[in-house]
Amino acid sequence: GANHPAWSQPVNLAPLVINEIELIGSRCGNIADALAALASKQVQVEPLITRRGPLDDAPALLDAARRGNIKVLIDHGRRAA
Repeated sequence: GANHPAWSQPVNLAPLVINEIELIGSRCGNIADALAALASKQVQVEPLITRRGPLDDAPALLDAARRGNIKVLIDHGRRAA
C-alpha cells in the first residue's frame, strides 16, 4: 500500500483514479526464495511465455498481452524464431 514501511514517503494514487488508469500488478513473496527456486530449476518459466517477438512487433505483442496472454516477451535486437 501507499504507506508501506519500506517506502520513504507515501505514494499519491489519486491520478490512477482521476485519469482512470488501469493498473495491473503482481504480488510475490521472498525474492531470495524465488531466485533460489529459479536457479535450482524447481520452477519452469518457459511454459508461461505465450507470445514472443522482436521489438518491431511491439504494438502487436502489447495488444496480445492486453488480450490475456500470460507472458509476452519483446526481444530487443533479434527476430522471433
